[in-house]
Amino acid sequence: MNIRCFSASTCGARTSVISKSVLVLVLVLAPVASAGGLVSVESALADEPTATAAGYGTRNPAAPPETAQFDFLVGCWLADITVKRADGSVITAQAEWTIRYILDGWALRDDWFVILEDGSISNHGTMYRSFNVQRGTWTIVEQLTPGLEFEFMTAQQEDDTMVMYEHEHGFDGALTGKRVFFNIKPEHFEWQHYTTRDGGDSWQQGAYMSVARKQ
Repeated sequence: MNIRCFSASTCGARTSVISKSVLVLVLVLAPVASAGGLVSVESALADEPTATAAGYGTRNPAAPPETAQFDFLVGCWLADITVKRADGSVITAQAEWTIRYILDGWALRDDWFVILEDGSISNHGTMYRSFNVQRGTWTIVEQLTPGLEFEFMTAQQEDDTMVMYEHEHGFDGALTGKRVFFNIKPEHFEWQHYTTRDGGDSWQQGAYMSVARKQ
């Protein structure tokens, strides 16, 4: 099944973005190859022309300093998605993903959509992320169509990556998956999803994304 991105741009006019929710397309996933060669999040931020100038908000200087860890995401992106199924077949997709600062620069909001080849929208989604000082971690809530159920995640910087952990039944629930941002550069990054059935003792690769900045 070939899935193409909607041709009309929504960057700057209508928010849109992607995350683990591309897994709505297929949840029975087999390993997908991904490469290393990471650069530090700090290095990417230092070299990046600030996307907030394009109308995506600005980080509040009074916000927790860890809030800067997701600065690299701010802006509009196009994602090429690859999902290798258990039978060896490959599903590809493209999606548009927008992240902006909200709440006077104390939090970020993601919005996205994925469009099928026939022009129909497979799903919309939104995500809110902020750094929780009391917990000492990011707290993230995601909601997407058609189920509209809430998913709760935490996140932290790990070496040259940002890792979001999916939890069952709230921020303190058992681990069910993780999403790793790596090879982070000003105009490009990679993203890999993993699932776990044993609380994180072992991980199975799922969907992979190569993401390029559109704005």
